[in-house]
Amino acid sequence: MSRRWGRLYSGTRNHRKIKILRESLPNLWTYWYVLIEMAIEVNDGGWIYVSEGRPYTDKELAKELGIRREDHMKNLRRTLEELGLVTSSELGVCLKGFRERNYESDISTSRVQKYREKQKVAKKNETDTERFGNVSETHQNRTDTDTDTEVTPIVPLNESAPPPTPPPGEGEIDGKGKKKQTKPSPHSPDFERFWSIYPNATGGKDKAWKIWQRRQKANSLPYIDYLIESVQRLTESPKWLENDGEFIPMVTTFLNGGRWTDADMLKPKKPAQNKAAPNCPYCHGRGLVEAVDADGNAGSALCRCRGGKL
Repeated sequence: MSRRWGRLYSGTRNHRKIKILRESLPNLWTYWYVLIEMAIEVNDGGWIYVSEGRPYTDKELAKELGIRREDHMKNLRRTLEELGLVTSSELGVCLKGFRERNYESDISTSRVQKYREKQKVAKKNETDTERFGNVSETHQNRTDTDTDTEVTPIVPLNESAPPPTPPPGEGEIDGKGKKKQTKPSPHSPDFERFWSIYPNATGGKDKAWKIWQRRQKANSLPYIDYLIESVQRLTESPKWLENDGEFIPMVTTFLNGGRWTDADMLKPKKPAQNKAAPNCPYCHGRGLVEAVDADGNAGSALCRCRGGKL
């Protein structure tokens, strides 16, 4: 008998509720996926229980999840309920939205049979194409008794029939006469985005990717938007601009040492002060103009070319 299995929808870890869960319980949030697996095993629309009518206690559920402290289990359960990810009752724990995002295995006798039949038809068509070329079934079944049009004889592919034309974008040949093969990137989109903006690639992309994965597994990698913003701020900092970027750390050093925190220590930029316009008709480039206050005392005031009001 085949085992049941479920699917998680794409982008689960970036869902707003999962993000809040990760921030609230950085050491416990991954147990959410263990709960999903337990719900799949029970196979009752998202419910988790020992048996029907016999729910888990917090102590028993903590043992199933591998959580040693009971108060940690209570914190996890309470946070999941507050986020609306689970509900609890005397029947047990139930995962919300389970039916919409997980379902039973597609593996069945009828599906396997249909798949095998399709494979046989595809193999037969491939064999016929190799023997007779790209000739339609209707054309092959034409006989000399059909007098409306002349019957074209079947010509083997290896004699004179031209080879089939590959679809656009496939079978392209490089300069050495070999077919180009486009391989999918082994890196995540977030890493590719970070790599594209980091100014010092010294250290190597593969090594940087290994560090990235290690930090991600340890849950010590910040969100990509924060990471990108930190790099952009540091790229404009005096230290990184000095000597044409001589002091920009290697990408592996940046990731290994968590150097994105350096951006938090940068001093905020001071707003630029207005300068006196050299051709100002009021102050003639001095920035100050003569003024009289409400009591009639003469003095000077900031010219409007420097942000003052006349």
